[in-house]
Amino acid sequence: DSMNAPYGTFVDTENEEVATKDGIKVQRWWAKDVDGTSQALSRSDVKGQFHDFTVDYDGDTRTLTIKYTQTSGKILTWTTTVSNSNQAM
Repeated sequence: DSMNAPYGTFVDTENEEVATKDGIKVQRWWAKDVDGTSQALSRSDVKGQFHDFTVDYDGDTRTLTIKYTQTSGKILTWTTTVSNSNQAM
């Protein structure tokens, strides 16, 4: 519930087979949190307002950095290394 425990994280997507309520199996894409990348956000940030953020990518090191400015002015930073140059982002 994003209003009770909002957070930001990197995610991986996976195509999985899941069963519907009537038992039919279908393929669906799911986003799953990348371990160790979650950071709590302030509840006051989930109020339909715009927030400053930047996305930087260094193609030489394949480093992706996201910086997000909370309502309080605190800047949260997420950094990850893209495993190969063909990986979808």
